[in-house]
Amino acid sequence: MSDESDLLNQIMADYVSEIMEIPWFENANETPEDMTSDTAAGIQTAITFFMDEEECEVRDEMAKRLLNAIQDSSVSNNHPGPNEVLNLFSQKYEDQIRKKIRKSIPMSLHRQAVNDAFFHNLKYGLIETLFSDVAPNLFFRTWYDWLKRGHFACSWDGDLNDSHYDHYFVLLNGV
Repeated sequence: MSDESDLLNQIMADYVSEIMEIPWFENANETPEDMTSDTAAGIQTAITFFMDEEECEVRDEMAKRLLNAIQDSSVSNNHPGPNEVLNLFSQKYEDQIRKKIRKSIPMSLHRQAVNDAFFHNLKYGLIETLFSDVAPNLFFRTWYDWLKRGHFACSWDGDLNDSHYDHYFVLLNGV
């Protein structure tokens, strides 16, 4: 196995380890000092926002922009591309992560589409991390950073073309 492959596997393993240790939503009742946007009244409202058709379109658009930025960069053909990384990540860690998602979201709100959307955000957060030097998007990493802090960033709250699109989210506040 090459050094590059070892590094990629280590980065993915560290990322998944971090995901598995996060106590999701534990700080949902607290309003963070650095929050710049609105709050949702509780997890049911947050999930509703998160699964809103417009929000799903934002996620898809941000993923598309990220992949296009990477593709348009001068990433060497010797390095694994984002699609290869996404496939490898899914093969190795999808079941483990989806179990965490099912345990973290109340059963009354859990649907396959919610699980899919969470997993989508988490895997594109990894892509933003791995390719930060050529595609400095932060949409999924910012979402993930809020999740790491015990909050749930459930919806982009702003203009898709705003230069700060990746910093402002509606957050779950109160359960």
